[in-house]
Amino acid sequence: MSTLTRFVRLAARRALLPILLAVLSTHAFARSESLDLKSTWAVVAGVLEWSDPGLGSFPKKNRKDKELFEKLGALGVPANQRTLLLDSQATAGAIEKALTEAIAKAPADATLIFYFAGHGVKDQSGQIIFTSSETRLDKLDSTGLNLAKLGKLLDRFKGKRLILLADCCYSGGLVDVAATLRAKRPVVALTSAEASNISTGNWTFSQTIIDGVSGRSLFDRDTDGALTLTELADEVKDAMRHRESQRYGYANHGVPDDLVIAASRVNPDVDGRDGASSGELKRRGWVKAPRTDAGKHKGKAIARILTLEKGEGRKAGGKALVEFYDYSDATRTWVPLTDLEPITLQTWPVGTTLDVTWQGQVYQAKVLKLDDGFMYITYPGYDARWDEWISAPRVVGTSSAAGTPSTGAKKKAKVEWKGQWYDAVVNSEEDGKYCISYVGYTSQWDECVGKKRIRF
Repeated sequence: MSTLTRFVRLAARRALLPILLAVLSTHAFARSESLDLKSTWAVVAGVLEWSDPGLGSFPKKNRKDKELFEKLGALGVPANQRTLLLDSQATAGAIEKALTEAIAKAPADATLIFYFAGHGVKDQSGQIIFTSSETRLDKLDSTGLNLAKLGKLLDRFKGKRLILLADCCYSGGLVDVAATLRAKRPVVALTSAEASNISTGNWTFSQTIIDGVSGRSLFDRDTDGALTLTELADEVKDAMRHRESQRYGYANHGVPDDLVIAASRVNPDVDGRDGASSGELKRRGWVKAPRTDAGKHKGKAIARILTLEKGEGRKAGGKALVEFYDYSDATRTWVPLTDLEPITLQTWPVGTTLDVTWQGQVYQAKVLKLDDGFMYITYPGYDARWDEWISAPRVVGTSSAAGTPSTGAKKKAKVEWKGQWYDAVVNSEEDGKYCISYVGYTSQWDECVGKKRIRF
C-alpha cells in the first residue's frame, strides 16, 4: 500500500478531509511546471506620447506599463534582467537593442518576456507597426517597430520559451509572429486585440496581466491554489470581451497550458468568497451595474461580481460586491442584486450593411459572419486585409438592406470629458444640446452635451 493511499484511508477515518484536500492540491501544484522568475528576462516598452500629431497621446495617470515592470521586479525578476523603456526612451532602435542584449545574455533555461503598450498601425501594404516614440506616419518603415523585423530578431533567442504581450491596436500581429517562431522554441502570444482589430485606449489588458502575475485569486477558476497560463488567457479573453467589447489575441505553441504563472493569493476584501452565488448570479460573473460613486458618469456600467451576500436572493434584499474599471483604476462597491442586468452584445444579421467607425471616421461595411456577439465585416471597395471583427459600439447606423444607401452617416465631432477631447458622433440634437456616442466606447458612455463641450 502506498504512503498516499494509507494517508487517504487515515484521513477518512479521522475526518481529516480538509487537510487531505490541501495536501492533494499542493501535490498537484508540485507536478505542474512553474514560471521561474529568477530565470526570466523582460523587456517592457511603453509609449504614451508622440511628436506626430496624427498619433494621439494617452494620459499617464497610473500607467500600467511601468507598474508591470515594477511588479516583475517585486516578484523576483532580477534588476539586471529587466529593461524598461518609456516614451522618449522607447525608440525602435532602443527596443531592438534591449532585446538583442537580452537574447545574447539569456541562458538556455531562460524565459524572455517582451511587452509593448502604445499605438499599433498598419502601413499601406498591411504590415503591422508598433509605434515607437519617434514614429512618423509618413515614414513608418524607418521610424516604427515592424513586426516582421521583430520576428526575425526574436528568432535568435536560444532560451526555453518566449512570452509576447502587447496592449495596442492590431496587437494580435504578435500571434502571427509567434507562428513564425514556433519551430525553434515554445512561444506564447497574448494580446489585447486580434491582428485585424483596433484596441481601446484603456489599460484593461495590462491590468489583467499584472493581476495574473500577482496571483489574484479571482483568476484561479478551479481554486487549486495555482494560477495557470490557460486561466490567465481566459481572464484576458473575458475582460476584453466584456469591458472593451473587443476580441483578444492568443496563440500557444508548445508551452504547457498548466504552466503556473503564480500561486493564487487570497484577499477576501478584494476578491470576495469562492463559490458565492445567488440564482443565475455568480462570483466572477459580468453584469451591468449602477454607478453611484461621486464624480462618475450616471447610468449603468460594466462590472465584475466579486462576491454575493450569503443566503440572500434577488427578492430578499441581497447585494453583490462588484468591481468597475475606468482607464487605469478599479473601484468596488456593494450593489443590490435587483439593480444588476445581464450583458448582451447586439449583432446584425449576415448581409446587413452598417455604418461603422474606424479611427474617428465613419465607413460603410457589410457583415460577413457572426461569432459570440461579434461581427466579422468587410469594407466594400477596400482590400480584404482591412476586414475585421467588431462589436455593436462601433456601429453608428444601418441600411435597410445590403447595397442600399446608409440611413444617414452621422456627424463627427470632438467632445470634451474631464479635460480630454474624444472622437464622437452626434446621434441627435435636443433642446440646444448634442446627444453623442464616443467612438470606440460602449453606449453606457452616451450623453448629451452643451456647445462648450463639443467642436466640429
